[in-house]
Amino acid sequence: MDESGYAHGCQVTQVPSAPCVSDTDGVSSLTSVPPRQRRRLALMLTPLAGVLLVAGLLPALGAPGLVWKLVGVLVTALAVLLVGVAVGLRRTAAADDRARLEAELDAAIIATAGPCGGDCDSCGPQDCAVKALPRL
Repeated sequence: MDESGYAHGCQVTQVPSAPCVSDTDGVSSLTSVPPRQRRRLALMLTPLAGVLLVAGLLPALGAPGLVWKLVGVLVTALAVLLVGVAVGLRRTAAADDRARLEAELDAAIIATAGPCGGDCDSCGPQDCAVKALPRL
């Protein structure tokens, strides 16, 4: 715990039964992994999932015996799980890229808007670029 009363992202309260809610609750830890590495991992998982899918479907559909069918179904389920992980990794990487691009666009808009930030009342009418535009 530091001077401000925070311990591991949770504020310590006087009520011992109060739940500890961190600012990072609900945030995926995948954001700490760069999108390029997530895409690379998804690219590596996809062929593995394809091979496992074929290896699982062959005994599940064609092999005699209950044990082989069960093994085939389990391997097929593992392949489907790996496909889901790969798709999730690709989607989170794309979402992080979109968020980064949007943040860059927001920064460019703020830099272009000038000292007022687009709000004429905050800096006064003499500084605002919007007030300088010709009126029709």
